[in-house]
Amino acid sequence: MRSPTTWSRRTKLASALAFLALVPALAGCTRPDYPPRPADGVADFAGLLSDEQKQSLAERIAKAREEKNLELAVATVGSIRDFKDTSNNSIEAFAWGLFRAWEIGKKRNYTGVLLLVAREDRQVRIELGDAWRRSRDADAQGVMSVAILPACREGDYPRAISNGVDALIVEFDPAHKKPYYGGSYWGPSWALMTSWKFLVPTGIFILFIARSFWRDGAAGWGWTVITAVGDILLFPFRLLGWVADYGGGPRRGFWSSGHYSSWGSFGGSGGGSSSGGSGGGATGSW
Repeated sequence: MRSPTTWSRRTKLASALAFLALVPALAGCTRPDYPPRPADGVADFAGLLSDEQKQSLAERIAKAREEKNLELAVATVGSIRDFKDTSNNSIEAFAWGLFRAWEIGKKRNYTGVLLLVAREDRQVRIELGDAWRRSRDADAQGVMSVAILPACREGDYPRAISNGVDALIVEFDPAHKKPYYGGSYWGPSWALMTSWKFLVPTGIFILFIARSFWRDGAAGWGWTVITAVGDILLFPFRLLGWVADYGGGPRRGFWSSGHYSSWGSFGGSGGGSSSGGSGGGATGSW
């Protein structure tokens, strides 16, 4: 007759073996089945691009990776619902899962960028790496509204993707801090502001202003010019204050209130859903 201790040991051993046998099966059931990442960073699953267009995008992506230390990837799908064993309940969740499955920017401090186009869902997602957090959502939305969505509304997906890649490379270049919208920087060029073409005229103007103050005080033309310039610079902020006061609803920041996308009527939205992970980005639809 076997002792209770012997039965107990055999029961524990059998349970352990059964658990180890189930681990691979459980892992296979729960692991998301995202498509593999292409070596050139361009995955045209929806067949929106020609071979020449894909080659051009791949070359620009490779150049950004080598020269700017920016890792960018492009993916097109018919619908995110086609990928059954993935987080396909929303484009934010799908992009977040694909981003991590492809490990975009993992070797570059998680500063990668993914551009995802879902043609049948009529949605686009710019997914940013964890290093960006939510600090660049408004910038991503600016690229979405100006560079990508207008061409999508016209059905010109190659142009939308090409414009988006170019704008993202400029916008998220670590060497540039100013947002990029539609081919030009938003804000003055630092190189121009520190050149003699700017400094010399500015210095002469300041000297004339100082001379006016010295001779005539507040009654001189210098004070009038300063007042006029101040009014011009403060006008946009006053206008936003009037809109907040009479437009109804709480006051919010200019970008967070969605003014940019509403002006263009492109249907974009910044940020991501709660399932979108810790990275930021922007979502657009048409």
